[in-house]
Amino acid sequence: MNDKEAPDARPGSRRWIRVLLVVSLAFNLLIVGAVAGAVFSGGKWGRHHMHPEGPGGPLTRALSEEDRRVLKRRMLAGMLDPGQDRAARRDAMQALLTALRSEPFDPSAAAAQMEVLRDSMMQRMHTGQQLLSRRFSEMSAAERAAYANRLERSLRRRD
Repeated sequence: MNDKEAPDARPGSRRWIRVLLVVSLAFNLLIVGAVAGAVFSGGKWGRHHMHPEGPGGPLTRALSEEDRRVLKRRMLAGMLDPGQDRAARRDAMQALLTALRSEPFDPSAAAAQMEVLRDSMMQRMHTGQQLLSRRFSEMSAAERAAYANRLERSLRRRD
């Protein structure tokens, strides 16, 4: 084998290596795109990682579908005007944004709006806890045990 024969054989093998690298890169991009799409489109992974607690956290997630419907109905019925509450939170958030952008910056104005938002959230959490506690009292022993088992499984998955 002389030096002139070796270079003639190499261009074909280089072409296959390039094709293989391009196919490998395309496959890797496909996998990365699929994972990113699942995360950012609200798929199972996206919901779990972006909102790990969900509305009400693990205590609410462990409820049966029927129990969640009952609590939602009671929560909405217990609010004087859900639209008014939502509008008040939206107004407080808008006022916070305005305070953050103002020059000169007034820390007390921003803090006041954060307190409004906190108070609204705490009131909703308090109402939710009362309704959940009431629902526990309405459950049979078997329903409470099943709920406790679902809650325990949910907590183990998080660890």
